[in-house]
Amino acid sequence: MKTIGSDKDGITQISVNALISLHVKGEILKEIRIYSTGPADTVCEFEFEGNKIYEASGFSIGYGGEGPHGLWTAIRTFCPNKISGDFWKTQISGLSQGHWRWTPNGGFVTF
Repeated sequence: MKTIGSDKDGITQISVNALISLHVKGEILKEIRIYSTGPADTVCEFEFEGNKIYEASGFSIGYGGEGPHGLWTAIRTFCPNKISGDFWKTQISGLSQGHWRWTPNGGFVTF
């Protein structure tokens, strides 16, 4: 796997902006791996075609705040037809802490 960037500051908008930049460059999202031990301790690995990884610290799951909304925005940027256009109709705010994988054709599953 090739790392194509990361952010370690936990700021949602920095993560969203970085991923929008990758989308503009034509990267194709394969999956997202979410590692979460708590809302403030969540890291997401975005894997793109060619086994390229972007690691984002500004996202989260399990509640309805800025971090989960940012994750939803990132998914909608790459796959607008693979997740609801209404954040509250997605699983993101209700996911428990742990390890999750999201794929465009499979949605959220634990791993």
